[in-house]
Amino acid sequence: VCLCSGNRRGLFEPHVPGIEWGVGAMGNAVWKGVRLKDVLATVGIKADALEVVFDGADHPVIDRTPDFVKSLPLEIALDKNTLIAFEMNGRPLPHMNGFPARLVVPGWTGTYWIKALVGIKVVSKPESNFWMSTAYRLPRGKFRTPSFASQVGQANEPITTMVVNSLITSLSSGQKIRRGKAIVVKGLAWDGGSGIAKVEVSIDGGATWQEAALGKELGR
Repeated sequence: VCLCSGNRRGLFEPHVPGIEWGVGAMGNAVWKGVRLKDVLATVGIKADALEVVFDGADHPVIDRTPDFVKSLPLEIALDKNTLIAFEMNGRPLPHMNGFPARLVVPGWTGTYWIKALVGIKVVSKPESNFWMSTAYRLPRGKFRTPSFASQVGQANEPITTMVVNSLITSLSSGQKIRRGKAIVVKGLAWDGGSGIAKVEVSIDGGATWQEAALGKELGR
């Protein structure tokens, strides 16, 4: 699951700047490539390594916009699930999805999934560019997600993993249903990799809840 850090931004109150996403700033695919940890092991990592920094071939439309460069904690870069992917759904990566290679960081939000990867750099100090030190940050301690320790500031910290999410996909907002007709409610639930224990559904505005039947667990 590749989910934009700004998913549902358009629903925020008070309003916040940025692309006014609804609930659909996400996609799901099967990725294939090489483990980033194997590439890093081949070139060697020094003992003082702290973060791994990634740059893509893209460039900003406006000159004053900083180049989009992101970093990961070393332990996430070395996770067996973090990939340099060359294929998507069994075919070479499409141009818009990051051809010829992109970073895939399961469980972490899409801001870290650098497309058209051209540079990987291991550093001993926290990356301090705009996209790490200013953008994509949350009030410190407000979410039960893993901290990016080397990037935590006094007031805020980076967005890291996806929180628990769910969507009803078999019905649309405002859809009319004939009274007395039975309907099947279907949907999706996902998180940053811990797994979904259960999903509950309410048909009376939250007064009562009933447990849903879960489908196959697809993992991280």
